[in-house]
Amino acid sequence: MIGRCAIAANSGGDEEEHNNPKGRHGHGDRELPLPVETVRAPREPWMVPAAYYIPRKAVLRCLDFLDSQDHPDKPGMLYRRTLELMASRLDEIFLSSQVKESKLQQRNSEILAIMDHLERHTRRRRGEAAVQAGLLEYEQTSR
Repeated sequence: MIGRCAIAANSGGDEEEHNNPKGRHGHGDRELPLPVETVRAPREPWMVPAAYYIPRKAVLRCLDFLDSQDHPDKPGMLYRRTLELMASRLDEIFLSSQVKESKLQQRNSEILAIMDHLERHTRRRRGEAAVQAGLLEYEQTSR
């Protein structure tokens, strides 16, 4: 009732509102609910680190899936092109479009170094024929 008296006092004596049987807002004899203030927890700042590394386990699951699709008869081996395409898709998602050219060149040189390491590893474990076929072994590597 206090809310309705405050509305009537603030209306400036408008006769039409008082004569309306449904009241000022058309709710009849019901009183308007007072606004409830919600209590919120203090907000924590959220920032993405500048260098975010995808967990090794997540990358391994992706490689296992690609391996099952790409070359199911030789587990642990992928075509070099498949691995390059996966790296480029990850870069499209995680690298912003405003990255400087020097950073892109650095990233490409890192990818080439990893590919060379995988090629040497594959040659040592599986022989030259696997490397000539374009396959790389991604399991049991130090990188």
